[in-house]
Amino acid sequence: MTSGQSDPALPRALAAEQRRIATALHNGVLQDLTIAGFRLLALERSAPTALQPDIRALAKWLQERQASLRGFVASLMGEIDNSPLELALTDLSALLPPTTKLVWRDRSAAGSEAPATLRAALNLTAAAILAVRPPTYVEVSLVSAGLLHLAHDGEGLRANAPALTALRRGLRALGLRLRVTRQVDGERLALGWDTP
Repeated sequence: MTSGQSDPALPRALAAEQRRIATALHNGVLQDLTIAGFRLLALERSAPTALQPDIRALAKWLQERQASLRGFVASLMGEIDNSPLELALTDLSALLPPTTKLVWRDRSAAGSEAPATLRAALNLTAAAILAVRPPTYVEVSLVSAGLLHLAHDGEGLRANAPALTALRRGLRALGLRLRVTRQVDGERLALGWDTP
């Protein structure tokens, strides 16, 4: 290599280092912040009424810091070609408690094409499910282009009308539709979107 030429391995090494840092932040600090947020939500439910607004404000502040850090991690991963669905599943696995088994199935002929908003949609959905009672099993299935099923064995959103209403509103803002059906061992959520 002559002077003035750069090492061709340098871009790969930089991308690998970015991935290492992003993974460490995602699997460490972001998961710790997620757990702290869920503990605050649980504490809010059992706290005296006078303390609940302060706990809720602290939980909101923590979510904002988490979103900021998640954005930084996403910028580190910007050079890495991940589909919206892969990113959504990565986020979902980080949000779920370590004891929850996450299963992914691609049952579509269309492959893993999904809108960019699916990542935010699955984050909203996971937060709503976890606010009720954390499931021990979650299965995500891409059924067809424009339809994703999420089945879980948690208590269910149908039992929590405010959480379900807020989730529907949030998903609608992201351009997705939600259908919830009760199953013997939990519920199935169908997230749908328009395909071009």
